[in-house]
Amino acid sequence: MSSTVTGAGGATGSGGSVGSGGSTGVGGSTSVDAGGTATDGGHFGDTVCGAGVTPVGIGRCATSKYVIAKGTALTIANFEDPGPKADHNTIFYGDGRAGNFIDLHASTTGAVITMKTEHVPGPRGSDSWILHYSGKGTGGASPMFSVPVADCYDSRAYKGVSFWIKGNPAAGNDHLKFQVHTPVAQPAPSGGCTAADDAAGRCNDHFAAYVEIKSTWTRYNIHWTDLKQNCRSNIDPNYNPAQYNEMFSFVIPKSNAGFDVSLDEFTFDPGDVTTNGLTDIVKEATFNEMWTLANPDGTVTQLRNPFYTYQGMLTAASGFAGFATTGDARTKRLEAAAFFSNVAHETDSLGIIEEKGCATDHTCTQYGTAPNGLTYHGRGPIQLTLGVNYSQANTGLGLSGTQNIANNPELVATDAAISWKTAFWFWMSGTSGGGTTPHQAITGGQGLGATIRIINGIECGGANAPAVADRIRHFKRFSYMFGLDPGDANNGC
Repeated sequence: MSSTVTGAGGATGSGGSVGSGGSTGVGGSTSVDAGGTATDGGHFGDTVCGAGVTPVGIGRCATSKYVIAKGTALTIANFEDPGPKADHNTIFYGDGRAGNFIDLHASTTGAVITMKTEHVPGPRGSDSWILHYSGKGTGGASPMFSVPVADCYDSRAYKGVSFWIKGNPAAGNDHLKFQVHTPVAQPAPSGGCTAADDAAGRCNDHFAAYVEIKSTWTRYNIHWTDLKQNCRSNIDPNYNPAQYNEMFSFVIPKSNAGFDVSLDEFTFDPGDVTTNGLTDIVKEATFNEMWTLANPDGTVTQLRNPFYTYQGMLTAASGFAGFATTGDARTKRLEAAAFFSNVAHETDSLGIIEEKGCATDHTCTQYGTAPNGLTYHGRGPIQLTLGVNYSQANTGLGLSGTQNIANNPELVATDAAISWKTAFWFWMSGTSGGGTTPHQAITGGQGLGATIRIINGIECGGANAPAVADRIRHFKRFSYMFGLDPGDANNGC
């Protein structure tokens, strides 16, 4: 049988392209859904087969290093982060994952194989960091580049993966084999195969799907159910290879032929992740992880003050119909990332409620003083500041009586519902004299920098580069969690 790389159904991908059998996406790229079989009968040079094999045990997945994903971070790797070695080769650290890409190929005489990251035009046309794998094998085991995201990773919280590839099919290999390694085909406790396993034919017939290497960037959307073995083992037909995920790999099927292929934007979004609004983009588990700090000893510190609850945030957001519901899936996710990145900077990752040095104080008079004697200093997720903003927010939110924040600004620091509402109000309505709201800046394509100028314009133009860099750092992290490569985050500031 030949590979079945076909379009299936028109599922919208986060990159703005639509999976419908090769429709045009951003930057002249295309998006297609991978077919439902890995069987190729040797057409691509792949003859590994484990027919009738009964797997034994779950290998290294039986150890305490088995990690169960919560579904909190979509991006696996987009190569934008330099990483600890400044080589752009690490995966996104989130949801229990950590690792980097490795090159695996037989050391046969004459083999010349290179794996490297490069800064070149990516799937969206602009320059992007990508992984480039090229060379020529001389037979033996098929060359592959791979990444273990954990010693063993239960990735069933996600529905599948997607990635963008581009290459030169004329180099010798015109297809790439995407694999999920599991104990079914790597049963040894080390994660590999013993000599006995190999002799029994239990090894390396991984759950896989073939995708075509094209000369233009193409996104492939793959669900776990699309992955098949060449020859099915004696396992439950409902076995999900995502349950015991030891490694992802991208294999060159013809080991004695040349190849040239590049990878970018590898995510746990198989092209049909729902993005109708904030509750789809930011699940509670994701929200909880957004405000954490990973410690060197492997523990995690929660930075968020309990005052800022997930449900309180959702309740407040429900009063602003356009937030994270405007535009295509990518724009919705970018808006959520931009909003929360500004919130993260303003509040030290939701760690503070009131401006430092001003809480329960009457000396911050530079911001103006309310009738009850309290000052209009920064409070809440966006650190609402100045009497004019308190007054406009009060009017815009329809607050009166005991909830009047113009008369009693302390309510923004003591009433969680009001506090979150002021943040969404400013995002949707505040202009700070610029004539554009943060919401309009993002949905109009102006980028994060424009929102920084609106929220705290005195940081822009190099006046406070560390503050801008901190907002950008959070923006990138949240974008990666939502499955995006955000591009130039400083645009407009």
